[in-house]
Amino acid sequence: MKRMLVLAAMLLTAGCMNLYTRCPGTDGKIEDTYQATKEMADWTLIVAFPQILAPDGERGFSWYNLLTIPLSLVVFADDCCEAVGDTLCYSFDVTRRNK
Repeated sequence: MKRMLVLAAMLLTAGCMNLYTRCPGTDGKIEDTYQATKEMADWTLIVAFPQILAPDGERGFSWYNLLTIPLSLVVFADDCCEAVGDTLCYSFDVTRRNK
C-alpha cells in the first residue's frame, strides 16, 4: 500500500517532461539541473506565441494569440509540476552531473 501511495504522489507531482526524461525506456538524458523545467518553460512560450518560430513571421502580439495564450496555461501548469519534480531530484542530478 505504501508503494502505491508513493507512486501516486510521484505521478501527481511530476510533469510529463520529467517522466519522459527519467524513464529508463526512453532516450532522454539528464544533463543539467532543472532541465525539464527549462524545457517546459520554453514550450510554454512557444505555445503562447507560436509566431516566434517563423523565421520571417511577424513579431509581437497577433490576433490568434487570443487563443494560444489561454492554451499555454495548460503547459504552464505542467511546468509547475516539472519544477516540483526537478526540486525533488535536485541532489541526484547535481551528483550525476559532476561525475
